[in-house]
Amino acid sequence: MQKVHNRKPRPAWLTLLPAAVSVVLVGAVLFAASTAWITVNRKVKSQGLQMTAQTSGNLVIANSTSIIKKANILSNGSPFAVTFSSNAQTYLPATHLASVAVSATKGQSPTKNTYLQYVTSGKNVNVTTGQAKDGKTLTYATVPVTTTSMYYVDYKVYIASAGTTLTDQTLKVSITATDATSLADTDKALSVDFYVRNTMVSGSYYYRGTLNLAGYDRAKADAYNYSVKELTLYDDVDVPLNTQGYIYVIMRVYYDGALKKKSDTTFINSASLTTHKMGITVNFTTETKS
Repeated sequence: MQKVHNRKPRPAWLTLLPAAVSVVLVGAVLFAASTAWITVNRKVKSQGLQMTAQTSGNLVIANSTSIIKKANILSNGSPFAVTFSSNAQTYLPATHLASVAVSATKGQSPTKNTYLQYVTSGKNVNVTTGQAKDGKTLTYATVPVTTTSMYYVDYKVYIASAGTTLTDQTLKVSITATDATSLADTDKALSVDFYVRNTMVSGSYYYRGTLNLAGYDRAKADAYNYSVKELTLYDDVDVPLNTQGYIYVIMRVYYDGALKKKSDTTFINSASLTTHKMGITVNFTTETKS
């Protein structure tokens, strides 16, 4: 069960500014040295994750709709920071395959389909490269949607403006590691799928893409040849006044077992599994569309 800790509110004299949101994900990640992501019965052990979501300017954030919609949100509780804590969990890495990649169109709900796959033929994998053994093929199954998944964890935040609607905004997101120089290969495979829904616009969720600590473009089959550091969640959006609506963001965090560091080797394999404590910053920014 997640625990929520509130912080003291910021001063009421804050002026309306183009806003920035940063989400800090801190985790102690423990990997068994003989485990490969692709074997069904082997596991990735995480000692626990902590995520702190915080805003600046006149942009507010909350972990529930009841809080984000409060008329006096600037003087009630902690409208600029929310911290999520989770206990140690065990995960199996998953992946987006080219054949099941989610395009950035509306109507694709992460609450009904994970759009993630896992390998069911672990015996056919070379545990050094993470690729299929010579003469073998890999089979996959869809990761199920569950509240206690062994494959992913969802972090959900609600973003709005306090004071007035922010019109014609470009909403972007990026992720960085606190200490990028100490990342091991397994750390670089940590990935986040971003789903957004604006309650002021008709339609359902939009999948807006995936970011990983390797900085590779997961939308490409040969992702290692393409760099992506930032996603545009909305190109032209009105960030609603909090009493009228909000932007709902689901961040689906998982370890991408099929993400390649080069053409014949994945980041996660038995030769590269290590133990790390790791900090991750997820930055949401808005700017007025020119």
